[in-house]
Amino acid sequence: MGLAKALLTAGIQKVKEQGASTISIGVDVVNTPAVQLYRRFRFAVRSRLSFHAWSVDGSQIV
Repeated sequence: MGLAKALLTAGIQKVKEQGASTISIGVDVVNTPAVQLYRRFRFAVRSRLSFHAWSVDGSQIV
């Protein structure tokens, strides 16, 4: 088992033990390995968020 899969498995188990019935995850859509991992764990896209950020000198950074 890879590290990411092991950590996600442990995290899911922990929140289930704490009584959670849902889990929300935020991920950048260009992070393909993470998106694929979450899909293998049956997570689904429920919404999308777009944002932009600028540095203090006014140049766009995202």
